[in-house]
Amino acid sequence: MMKIILGILMICGASIGIAQDGKPAFTNLQDAVSFMTKCLDQGATNRFDAAFVGTMYGSKAHTNVFIGLQRINKNKPLATLYAGRDFPTNQTAFGLGGHFKELDCINIRFVHTNDAWMLEDTYICR
Repeated sequence: MMKIILGILMICGASIGIAQDGKPAFTNLQDAVSFMTKCLDQGATNRFDAAFVGTMYGSKAHTNVFIGLQRINKNKPLATLYAGRDFPTNQTAFGLGGHFKELDCINIRFVHTNDAWMLEDTYICR
């Protein structure tokens, strides 16, 4: 299982760490955005879905978000949207998008654990 996850992370091409459960872990927002962008560019829905530690909204929500993010990334790359931004230093939760912000109604939630940020869950808030 760990070999499969390592392969997924290598294919997506981001410079990231791996948490104990095999999910990608990030120390900066640019690495997280790079991971998501690589998955979007490669059409790697399963890799994207497997990266989330939360399952409140499930794979179908992740797939719907993936399609929406591909559209947004094509019009304005996520790397451009989040250039110069980083994770907060004094919080344990962080989110991108939502409520008609830069990602329209797409929300991407991160959680901070063990000195790294992980993709927690994603959903569409409408």
